Amino acid sequence: MRNENLDRRIWYKKDLFRWVAVLPGSLFAGGISQFPLHWVLYATLSGESFENGLELLKPIEHFLSPIVLMVVVVLVGYKLAPSFKFKTSVILAVLWVLSALISIMFISTIHMDLRTVFTFTAILLALYFNWRKSKENYQN
Repeated sequence: MRNENLDRRIWYKKDLFRWVAVLPGSLFAGGISQFPLHWVLYATLSGESFENGLELLKPIEHFLSPIVLMVVVVLVGYKLAPSFKFKTSVILAVLWVLSALISIMFISTIHMDLRTVFTFTAILLALYFNWRKSKENYQN
């Protein structure tokens, strides 16, 4: 009986720490994902001329950064959550969409553009992947 209570407390603490780590961990992973994106784009676009590579790099990186960031945040949040994984990824996606909409409403320099539309599409795609994964895990 005593060992069961100890095991429950250990699992409770593990789950608690994982729940606490979901939001910061997924945001950290999203931030870290920006470095490989920059390196891959720089390596493929720099080619012969250093200056020409930088000219091409800025708009493409500006377009792809929020897409990659959000997909990584939703996917890593799904992996970090100890339970209710799909619901957690939906909550992360909703938080991101709400923060984007609030930014668009209150900051006059930010506006709805093609990059924002693709970011929202990427969020839906990441949620679809998580939904499929949760469905597979539920069937097994």
